[in-house]
Amino acid sequence: MSHFPQCRWKKPKTVLILIALLPSLVYAELHPGNWAQEEVAQEYEQFQFFTDCKPVRFGSFIPYHRDAIRDLVQLKLRRYRLYDEATSFSDSTLWLWVGSFGHRLEYRKALYDPVSGYTAKAVTWQAADNTGPDDLDRLLKSITASMDLFLDHYIRVNEKACASN
Repeated sequence: MSHFPQCRWKKPKTVLILIALLPSLVYAELHPGNWAQEEVAQEYEQFQFFTDCKPVRFGSFIPYHRDAIRDLVQLKLRRYRLYDEATSFSDSTLWLWVGSFGHRLEYRKALYDPVSGYTAKAVTWQAADNTGPDDLDRLLKSITASMDLFLDHYIRVNEKACASN
């Protein structure tokens, strides 16, 4: 006869495995994986860019190389049918500032505040670079990179709506 008490469980190895996995299961529950982060990122991108592929108004402050820069931006927007010169009002505006120390591209979208009942435009996305106006080729490349980044996000979020246009 053994002096050690008998185990009530028929499979003590299974119990030990469950006890060993318990911290991992608790951690997984408290710290969700990348899928949750990706879902939040997608929702935030929807908030930033979704407009049902409506035309974008273009506004600018360009004291240097005005015609070349405006032509570049308008051409890129027209390529995706997002710019129409006749559009005087839009729910979204793409603003470009060019100054002595670089450029800033901002996307402003109409947002509704249910508490106050007001709708106003707010910056939901921006890109900037410190390429100065001294080198027009570098400045145009920099603005092109910012525009491509904007269009990549905008078209991806509005893909279904833009496909039907």
